[in-house]
Amino acid sequence: MQFCAPIASTEYEKQKKNMDDALEDLLDQIAYDENTSASDRRKKLKQFKKTYPHIYARRFPEDVEPKRKAESGIGLVKRLKLLRF
Repeated sequence: MQFCAPIASTEYEKQKKNMDDALEDLLDQIAYDENTSASDRRKKLKQFKKTYPHIYARRFPEDVEPKRKAESGIGLVKRLKLLRF
């Protein structure tokens, strides 16, 4: 039993681009909606940034801070300490 029909990789990429474009449009609507209060707009933008960080970074690259070395290594160190030989 097959629930989904397989698609070609070119079709997948086309659908992915369409989805990304739609998400960018949604982000613009959230960011520039004059009928929404500033606090609601901040909450929605924060949620969008958390859910779709790659889309948010493309639209607002100056607002995305790069990970610092120390922050990125913390998880690895903790995981290494938990290893048992």
